[in-house]
Amino acid sequence: PSHENPARDIPSPRRTSSPYDILGVPRDASDEEVKRAYREKVKTLHPDTLQGKELPKEVIDTISDQMARINEAWTEIKRERSI
Repeated sequence: PSHENPARDIPSPRRTSSPYDILGVPRDASDEEVKRAYREKVKTLHPDTLQGKELPKEVIDTISDQMARINEAWTEIKRERSI
């Protein structure tokens, strides 16, 4: 089976530290745009979505790391914007 990596579109920690970059939205995005971007990333990388795809352990580990970064970015933005 093809082992496509759904985490490939998340910027590497070495390339960015901005929570907006991690979510793929500009800093001046509306709260709704930020929420939508967060939900789309989570939906793509959620364990329930990936179940049954027979992904290698390395890919699963990468996805887990990316999910942690996405959640941290979302938390930081929520705090900053009081969402």
